[in-house]
Amino acid sequence: MNKKEIPPKIVKPQMTGEVVGKSAKTVRVLVLQSKFNSLYRKHYQKKRYFLAHDEENKLKKGDKAGLFPARPISKLKHYYARPL
Repeated sequence: MNKKEIPPKIVKPQMTGEVVGKSAKTVRVLVLQSKFNSLYRKHYQKKRYFLAHDEENKLKKGDKAGLFPARPISKLKHYYARPL
């Protein structure tokens, strides 16, 4: 009997953003969220910064990065960052 190979599950990043800061094995990623205020009928952007783990130090300032959830790596790091 031949077993059919199951393709690996494609995992999409939970959030995407731009790298704005860097230190050893850590990047600071700016994530912009577009929101809408129903009372004033206005669109606005909310900024949020996340610290993410970059094991191989591949990311540089200005790069686009995807954030993937992970177990807590440190007090403030709960995501892995991968280049897009």
